Amino acid sequence: MNKIALTVLITGILATSIIAIIYLESSNTKNEEAPLLWETSLEHFATDITVADGKVFTTNSLISQCFNLTNGNSLWNASIHRNDGIEFYQNNVYIGSVGGIVNKLDKDTGEVLAQFPAPVSSSIGSKTSPDFFLADNKLFTSRDGVAVYDVKTEELFWENNRNLVLTLGNASLNVPESNYIYIKGNARYNPNNGSLIWNKPGWQDNPPIITQKQVIFWNYNSECSDFRQNILSVNASTGETIWNYDVEASVFQPVSYNEILLFGSNKGYFYALNITDGSLVWKIHIDTNHLMLNYTSLDAPSVYVDSQNQRAYWGFIVAQNDGSQGELSCLDISTGNLIWTEQFLTNGSADVGSLVSLKNTIFFTANNHLWTFNKQTGNLTDVKTFDHYILPPVEYDNKVFIAADLFLFAYE
Repeated sequence: MNKIALTVLITGILATSIIAIIYLESSNTKNEEAPLLWETSLEHFATDITVADGKVFTTNSLISQCFNLTNGNSLWNASIHRNDGIEFYQNNVYIGSVGGIVNKLDKDTGEVLAQFPAPVSSSIGSKTSPDFFLADNKLFTSRDGVAVYDVKTEELFWENNRNLVLTLGNASLNVPESNYIYIKGNARYNPNNGSLIWNKPGWQDNPPIITQKQVIFWNYNSECSDFRQNILSVNASTGETIWNYDVEASVFQPVSYNEILLFGSNKGYFYALNITDGSLVWKIHIDTNHLMLNYTSLDAPSVYVDSQNQRAYWGFIVAQNDGSQGELSCLDISTGNLIWTEQFLTNGSADVGSLVSLKNTIFFTANNHLWTFNKQTGNLTDVKTFDHYILPPVEYDNKVFIAADLFLFAYE
């Protein structure tokens, strides 16, 4: 063999070896399970958790805590009485507390910077935390009424009491028009002044799916009835009906993805609807062992969408007289084909948390259990059972954070 031929042969072998090594490393990374990064103790049982800005924030009945995202080290504690609910927004932490108060905290120190009261007129309202969320540079908080604040100036936009008497605040004066779609119940309100834009009579489950052009209600019925089984899309500007799809079954919280609405029903079917016109894209029966035919309670989390691999993951728990069972399925979003289904045993009622994914691991919480599954095969890889309860996992910065009993876990 001459030198040129030998050189070509060696070069080819080296190139093939390098490609093989890269492929194997890529495959190993793709199939890598998410290991435990760290765990730390909590002083009390967490009631909520959020992650942002390199920090993990938790709340409980006595204090709020902040931990370093990378190692779990404690950064600060803040004593806030009977707090519940926590969100991070525009570089600050917001925590609800007794008396219908939302507290604004410094993210680095835990110092309370401001307090925002929700309308409170009842004994229950004065003893509980408010419901709240942040959007459109505003804080929306409710207890016995609704109050909306400017998060920058901390001034009131507007509030109404339990009798829907509207009071305007200074922030509502000379404010630019907002395009934010604020839905309360089955009505849309102007977020700047609380005026009613439209009202769609009927009953439905919350929260609705909101796009720039549509508001999509689920488990909807125009009359007060146990048979709330419609998906209704209305024009976000006018409230006029765009389309209506009768599922003929109750559904669980839908999610939207690439102009498709994905959801499962209590009859074991999984659906994909076209958001534009409500037409059926595909439908598949995934309760292959008919667990939903006989149950005392049934619950399911929102659909988890893996946009990179174009897959949807959905599971449910059924409680039956002789025990409880769960099922997790993986589907191809474009075709609706069932890729795999895995069943598993549990105990207790059908109280489901949520689904999240990290690397090649699916995390599924329900009751006081944490299950992990192989993302590609569906094989159950681990199950952890806690003494009390577990909060829904939070996915952030290529990590998953879980609060359970008196522990906080981080996976990477």
